[in-house]
Amino acid sequence: MFFLKHLQDHFLHAPQVTLEALGTMFSSARLVMAWLAACAREVGAHGAPVAWHTPLGLPIVQPYRRKARPRSGAALPGT
Repeated sequence: MFFLKHLQDHFLHAPQVTLEALGTMFSSARLVMAWLAACAREVGAHGAPVAWHTPLGLPIVQPYRRKARPRSGAALPGT
């Protein structure tokens, strides 16, 4: 009986440790993603594309430019 209780404790401990480790890894990944997004916003604010090479050596270019909204020449009612 002692052996089963001891084994059960280990079975409950392993998933807890795994989930804690994954939470740490993903929170770090989210911080990196936020930093990269902030960098892309800064570069995009100047109209320059963001470019890099993947680990396989493939070039990636992403133009982070805001499209201008089309303006209508019609006046709004009541203005």
